[in-house]
Amino acid sequence: MSDTKPFPDEAIKIRDYVKQVVPEPEVWLTTPHELLGGQTPQALIDTD
Repeated sequence: MSDTKPFPDEAIKIRDYVKQVVPEPEVWLTTPHELLGGQTPQALIDTD
Protein backbone atom coordinates (compact mmCIF):
# COMPACT_ATOMS: atom_id res chain seq x y z
CA MET A 1 0.00 0.00 0.00
CA SER A 2 1.25 3.46 -0.86
CA ASP A 3 1.69 6.21 1.72
CA THR A 4 0.47 8.78 -0.79
CA LYS A 5 -3.13 9.78 -1.28
CA PRO A 6 -4.71 8.76 -4.58
CA PHE A 7 -5.59 12.37 -5.41
CA PRO A 8 -3.25 14.61 -3.37
CA ASP A 9 -4.29 17.81 -5.13
CA GLU A 10 -7.99 17.27 -4.35
CA ALA A 11 -7.57 18.42 -0.73
CA ILE A 12 -6.06 21.66 -2.04
CA LYS A 13 -9.01 22.18 -4.36
CA ILE A 14 -11.47 21.57 -1.53
CA ARG A 15 -9.71 24.13 0.68
CA ASP A 16 -9.77 26.69 -2.15
CA TYR A 17 -13.49 26.12 -2.64
CA VAL A 18 -14.16 26.45 1.10
CA LYS A 19 -12.33 29.80 1.10
CA GLN A 20 -14.72 31.02 -1.60
CA VAL A 21 -17.97 29.99 0.08
CA VAL A 22 -17.40 30.08 3.86
CA PRO A 23 -17.16 33.49 5.58
CA GLU A 24 -14.42 32.41 8.05
CA PRO A 25 -12.86 29.38 6.37
CA GLU A 26 -10.01 28.76 8.83
CA VAL A 27 -12.42 28.79 11.77
CA TRP A 28 -14.84 26.48 9.96
CA LEU A 29 -12.08 24.07 8.93
CA THR A 30 -10.76 23.72 12.50
CA THR A 31 -14.05 23.60 14.43
CA PRO A 32 -15.44 20.16 15.37
CA HIS A 33 -18.98 19.64 14.09
CA GLU A 34 -21.62 17.25 15.40
CA LEU A 35 -22.82 16.40 11.87
CA LEU A 36 -19.28 15.27 11.08
CA GLY A 37 -19.17 12.90 14.05
CA GLY A 38 -17.39 15.48 16.18
CA GLN A 39 -14.55 15.72 13.68
CA THR A 40 -13.26 18.90 12.13
CA PRO A 41 -13.72 19.40 8.40
CA GLN A 42 -9.92 19.68 8.18
CA ALA A 43 -9.46 16.23 9.71
CA LEU A 44 -11.88 14.72 7.22
CA ILE A 45 -10.26 16.47 4.26
CA ASP A 46 -6.90 15.02 5.33
CA THR A 47 -8.34 11.50 5.68
CA ASP A 48 -7.24 8.87 3.18
